Amino acid sequence: MARFRYTQEHLDFIAKHSEKNSANDTAIAFNKMFNLAITPNQVKSAIKSHKLTFTTRDTKKGTSLFSSDEIVWIKSHYPLMNRNDLTCNFNLTFCREIRTSQMVSFLKNHKIRSGRTGQFTKGKKPWNSGTKGVMKSNSGSFRPGNKPHNWQPVGSERINSEGYHDIKIAEPNVWKAKHILLWEKEHGQVPEKHNIRFLDGDKNNVTLNNLILVNKLEHLYITQNRLSDHPQELKESVLAISRIQAKIKEITK
Repeated sequence: MARFRYTQEHLDFIAKHSEKNSANDTAIAFNKMFNLAITPNQVKSAIKSHKLTFTTRDTKKGTSLFSSDEIVWIKSHYPLMNRNDLTCNFNLTFCREIRTSQMVSFLKNHKIRSGRTGQFTKGKKPWNSGTKGVMKSNSGSFRPGNKPHNWQPVGSERINSEGYHDIKIAEPNVWKAKHILLWEKEHGQVPEKHNIRFLDGDKNNVTLNNLILVNKLEHLYITQNRLSDHPQELKESVLAISRIQAKIKEITK
């Protein structure tokens, strides 16, 4: 395969964009602008080999692992969960394979705090203060057969914190994404290392013809190519290009 050669327009774009953005963000913007599929490492190599000015946030250890959108997500979700859960949910949300140790290093290097101390603040008492042994039922306990006020029957629908529609599939509180249930009803279980995307990017448009099955590489290129930003008449073409790029990447690994 012939080595890719940058034009002066390519280099000017990389130099200008990398001044205030990470290599990952620069690669995404570059691919969208020129309909190509370079990686963050190729951005760094271009900067080094062509002696471009490079004063991005990537000079800080670990930043190149995450895009700006991913960093915003991490900062907003870290106060809500521990590091293992944070890493797991991050990988599910962005279809990544970040290790917990990488997440921990990123949090420490960039001084991102959860705000949790694990201690009771002064003046507050633990819930079982003053009790001894197993706490017996009291006037606030649920009687057999009673349900909490926010209980919902199986089949109920809700919108979760990520904006996806969920359906309650079992008791006591088992929910599953509606778009996955719809796809699996028609095609069977989602294969391992695949996920279901919305063709138009609208999580509220939960219809079968708006759902597509993609593997992790396809997911990466579809995200880089901004599939949901393109007009409807071009989406199938952008999807096909993304899948071709993913297949080339898989073959040339």
